[in-house]
Amino acid sequence: MALTDANGAIVEAYSYSPFGELTVHIDSEGSEVHQLRARPGEVWLELTEEIDLEVLEQAFADESASLTNTATTETIPVTLERPVAT
Repeated sequence: MALTDANGAIVEAYSYSPFGELTVHIDSEGSEVHQLRARPGEVWLELTEEIDLEVLEQAFADESASLTNTATTETIPVTLERPVAT
């Protein structure tokens, strides 16, 4: 379930676990990159808020999201992994 503004943009969403636990998703600021690590062939991003990995994976799978090299306009392949718990 989601709450939208007058333009139809989602401003707050609700989801429930199989056991009925409610999660409220609010995106008033949007995610920001907190830390970026570049390694040969890899870029690791630490974001300022939790991202739903399954939704992100689906977005890359159906090409509604992509990563593009702006110098060449070439699409860069993306592999997503859950963060390391600290």
